[in-house]
Amino acid sequence: MKKILVGLLILGLVLGCTPKEPVNTSKTVDELRLALADYDLKEILEDVSVSYQIFPISFATSDTDRLGDIRGIINKLDYLNDGDPDTDTDLGIQMIWLTPIYPSQTYHKYDILDYKAIDPKFGSLDDFKELLSEAHKRGIKVILDMVFNHTAYDHPWFRAALKGEEPYVSYYRIEEKLDLQEYPTRNAWKNAGGKFYYAWFWEKMPELNLENEAVREEIRDISKFWMDLGVDGFRFDAAKHAYYPDEYPVGTPVLERNLQFWMELRLFIKEYKPEMFLVSEIWDTAQNQAPYAHAYDTMFNFDFGEMVISALNVGNHGNLIQKHLDNVKRLTDRNPNYVDSPFLTNHDQNRVMSLFAGSVDKAKIAAGLLLTMPGLPFIYYGEEIGMLGVKPDERIREPMRWNDDITSEVAYWNQWIYNWETPNVIEQQADENSLWTHYRDLIKLRNTYADTFVWGDLEQVTMKNSSVLGYYRYDEINRFLVVMNFYNGPMVGEFDAEVFAKTEPVFTLGEVSIVEDKIYLSPRAMVVYRVNP
Repeated sequence: MKKILVGLLILGLVLGCTPKEPVNTSKTVDELRLALADYDLKEILEDVSVSYQIFPISFATSDTDRLGDIRGIINKLDYLNDGDPDTDTDLGIQMIWLTPIYPSQTYHKYDILDYKAIDPKFGSLDDFKELLSEAHKRGIKVILDMVFNHTAYDHPWFRAALKGEEPYVSYYRIEEKLDLQEYPTRNAWKNAGGKFYYAWFWEKMPELNLENEAVREEIRDISKFWMDLGVDGFRFDAAKHAYYPDEYPVGTPVLERNLQFWMELRLFIKEYKPEMFLVSEIWDTAQNQAPYAHAYDTMFNFDFGEMVISALNVGNHGNLIQKHLDNVKRLTDRNPNYVDSPFLTNHDQNRVMSLFAGSVDKAKIAAGLLLTMPGLPFIYYGEEIGMLGVKPDERIREPMRWNDDITSEVAYWNQWIYNWETPNVIEQQADENSLWTHYRDLIKLRNTYADTFVWGDLEQVTMKNSSVLGYYRYDEINRFLVVMNFYNGPMVGEFDAEVFAKTEPVFTLGEVSIVEDKIYLSPRAMVVYRVNP
């Protein structure tokens, strides 16, 4: 009898200690930082120097429904990279990032209904497998958008959570009552049948409770599913919002918890498949991105595009290269293995060509800067042909202008408003002076000397003219001098005559000439010199 009573007492103690939701017993931030310190991207990106962002519904269609789809992307892989370095009809891209392709009730697909499926409007899982196979044949890696901050309102998890069903009730940030001391602002908390749930971006995007170990296990399982299929990397959406000040009670160390979550996920992915490439959207300045340097392989460099656009619009480089170096140093000081990912604009921003008021000359210099920077630059689809677009979002995501026939491969899901007059791909491929040709030639140069342009050092040099920007790109084998005129008029820069005497041009835009220690550039001209020993 005594044994039975003791057994019941122990059982009662065990049951009494059972938490209402799984407890996170993860490594600390310091432990994770140490575990991640040795991961180096050079092997992963050995054959990658430029990446390309595709917004699937807008890119290319394979049927008559006018919706971009996976088979449309397959049909356009040769446009991105045909696998033959000697042809001139492809861009030479080695990695593509697809924004979400999962089942969703919106056109943009950032409100996901099923993390392990393809939206039927885009195709099937078999179509996606074929895309991976065909991309890999051409030397193109494929990275998928992963939206782990929130799900769709109609996701089965959230529907069950609203009903109070276990275990899903703790999968989200849901409160029966919002205590004003814990949530004084109540920002982004929505009411659903008397319950409050957190949704920062939109009421139809309830946010996951990442404190719950069961949710983290779901995320690991989703990641494994796509890794097992053969994807080459992930782009993490809205990463700084995973833990956000208004989402958790006052006093919660949200930055530390955010770092811990992402670093833990990165470690899991790297241990499962070391060659995975992980890029994150921390939409912030380099200073605020710096703590996250160990959490991902790279982050999109929002500062870079803003600086380039501003400098070209005023016609003065404003020591842009040194500022860029200072920004990147904030991250490499934290993680020496960190690699930068510059870009001009993306699917959430007004298109760069509109910010340049349609100036092809400015767009060419911006491309020149982007494609001669260290790291892995990203090109937003249509940027290479000068597509225009100003918010609302649908207008910065207009159909790719392959040709003028909206009944063909053009994904005319949304009418052109800004791009009726944009020269199409076919026209620009036939024009040796087009923006598309300029992008192609710059990418070819970058691919040819990838060791230098991707991994080499960057150093600004003085040209004694604030409108003439000069900088070196160099490694142990090669040294290049890049010079460009930011102004819409001829400019003269001054530099070391001895260096100029050793140069040979490998890329030229506009008219450029050297007389002793002076370099003469026509309006918005650019030159890349190889400096001989």
